[in-house]
Amino acid sequence: MIMFNDVPKFENLTEARKLFGMCKVLHDFSVKARREGILALEEGLDDNTGIYADLHGMLWDFFKLLMRYVVDGTDEGVVAGCAKYLIETTNANNDVRLTMMVIAEGVIAVQAGDSPRVVVGKMVSMLGWDGRKECLEYLKSVGVELEE
Repeated sequence: MIMFNDVPKFENLTEARKLFGMCKVLHDFSVKARREGILALEEGLDDNTGIYADLHGMLWDFFKLLMRYVVDGTDEGVVAGCAKYLIETTNANNDVRLTMMVIAEGVIAVQAGDSPRVVVGKMVSMLGWDGRKECLEYLKSVGVELEE
């Protein structure tokens, strides 16, 4: 895991829902990577339709950038370092920075070949107990089945 200092907490429910959506995306990508291999992930990077429809802008671009590094075979340390530097130098608010941190953790977990349950577990661990619970409830509502 990437170790971040001063992990912010959510101030805005709308932003939290975007983060929950990114957790769903990363869960789906981890399932696909385990079934079809890392290279198969490239074809899903330009698809932000359906459940991914409201995922766009800087967060989606950040996700795609990191995932393209992974698909290209970039070393995990380089991906993590790039992610950390981009997060630390962004002028975005705390909610966006937290979402970027969670995306980075998820991408690194997918790259490491972690199971979908572990990928989600690493991401939601950054949300605190209540945030974790809300995110897991959201994931369940959109069809993600995780063992507790």
